[in-house]
Amino acid sequence: MPYEKHWVYPAMFLEHGGIRIYHCYEDDDVQERLIYWYTTSQEKDDREKDFEVRDLMYWNEDTADHFEEAKRCIRLAIDNNIITQNGYLAEEDC
Repeated sequence: MPYEKHWVYPAMFLEHGGIRIYHCYEDDDVQERLIYWYTTSQEKDDREKDFEVRDLMYWNEDTADHFEEAKRCIRLAIDNNIITQNGYLAEEDC
């Protein structure tokens, strides 16, 4: 059966301190939401603002619920200006 593939905006993961964080998707497939990758951009080809939450110094691998751990880490990173609306600033660049 024929189908039409079109791009859609990514779903918002959380908003904190006025900064919106969106999900990233494997191969841009809306049904393949990534667990560890997020972005501050809704734009289709703006990969410069993508980041892996496990790169944040706050990440605790021993947590059972990785989505809740991602929220906790991202909120801390926003509070400490490591994540801004312009993207992720690697800790070594701070």
